[in-house]
Amino acid sequence: MTTKYVQRGELLDFTATADIFSNDVVAFGVLLAVAVSDIPTGEVGAISVEGVFDLPKKAGGAISAGQPVTWSVADKALIGGTGVAGDLGGGAVAVLPAAAGDTTVRVRLCPGAGKLVAA
Repeated sequence: MTTKYVQRGELLDFTATADIFSNDVVAFGVLLAVAVSDIPTGEVGAISVEGVFDLPKKAGGAISAGQPVTWSVADKALIGGTGVAGDLGGGAVAVLPAAAGDTTVRVRLCPGAGKLVAA
């Protein structure tokens, strides 16, 4: 078997199961990603799995810089806690603190570090 370089890996192809809009957060298995452009249902588009982004944060809980965050599927926002079954934990780390009332948090995506929260 031979090894063949395919691509750098910051952007991956993703087939949308529902309409996705540019800058939407996408949970792709254990990867937390951000859509690069609109991706209509059934179409393939690019998602970014690396970089620093300002992403939606659920109001009510503060997040410290350096803290791993969890993507809450139900809230469609990041939280500082461990989440519930089906959420994606550890896919990003806060790079700036976010106060309880903030609705966004600046994070660095951490490809390969995420895991689905078990029941």
